[in-house]
Amino acid sequence: MDPIESMANDVSATQALLIDKGEPSLSASVGRSLIKAVLLASASYFENEIIALVREYVGSRTICDKVQALVARKALSRQYHTFFDWDTGTNANTFFALFGDKFKEKFKSVVRNDPILESSIRDFLEIGRERNRLVHQNFASYSLEKTVDELISLHGRAKRFIESFRAELFFEDGAEVPVVSS
Repeated sequence: MDPIESMANDVSATQALLIDKGEPSLSASVGRSLIKAVLLASASYFENEIIALVREYVGSRTICDKVQALVARKALSRQYHTFFDWDTGTNANTFFALFGDKFKEKFKSVVRNDPILESSIRDFLEIGRERNRLVHQNFASYSLEKTVDELISLHGRAKRFIESFRAELFFEDGAEVPVVSS
């Protein structure tokens, strides 16, 4: 079980405990607050995964610590939210294009032939979009229109995008991209 699913289980268990103690209103209130934490945790998880994959890829392609530092400081640090079209995006083509037109076209082709992956990307973008709404539209009063179970389902499906991105990033023409060595 990943940490996001574990967190969601804790939310559900807390709500059930409160209902068992005769506190349904408190259970609902706690649920509305804690689901926001689950959403933030999911979005944070994906940010960390994407950044780690790009950092790992750059590290596997160059032994030059100067290039790795440049990428870490200018391309990755505090830039994740510029990688995707969160507001209107229904695909990740903006992100794929950051790796060049050839990669973008290749990944678009992969997505076209995999409707589950296409759906996974939409789920991934929905998590990012909801995260942005939550943090930029008055966190305390923001009403997330999802249940914990719906959010966990969304998170689980969105993980397929990360797996596919990793595969396409590290494998070219059916072979693993060779690691640059010193």
